[in-house]
Amino acid sequence: MFLKGMEFDDDIEDDLFCQKMYEDYLNNSDPEKHETITIEELAAREGIDL
Repeated sequence: MFLKGMEFDDDIEDDLFCQKMYEDYLNNSDPEKHETITIEELAAREGIDL
């Protein structure tokens, strides 16, 4: 039961972290926040060959 309680707490903390990230994104006034790149561009930036 104790371990189940810890697992439950971890899930709550994960949910709160994700909610905070989402709210931070929504409240971010940076006009470039909607710009995207392809997976190929990301890989090239990071020096990864696909």
